[in-house]
Amino acid sequence: MNDYEYEITMLNKLLNRIMKKDCKEFLAARINPLQYIANRENYNIYCPKVLDVNIKLKNSPTITEKLIIRNELLKLLNILISFVGAYSYAPIDDIKLRFI
Repeated sequence: MNDYEYEITMLNKLLNRIMKKDCKEFLAARINPLQYIANRENYNIYCPKVLDVNIKLKNSPTITEKLIIRNELLKLLNILISFVGAYSYAPIDDIKLRFI
């Protein structure tokens, strides 16, 4: 396994632990590994960093809940990536959510 695969597995585990602790209902999140690696390999200041995140919920969320989840995930992912992938840190500008 290379460094990016370790980063992705650590990010997914930490993200799920924190989200399960913070959210009252069951919520599972998973980062798209191909897009994460593409964001890290092809780093350019002028290109916005958009990350795909798959979210599994029991109930379908409302629009306000989607916005809250998106904003919290964006903050949390930027903090986690700064710790896990410190040598290749590039802040994420936007998240594309997919609810399953």
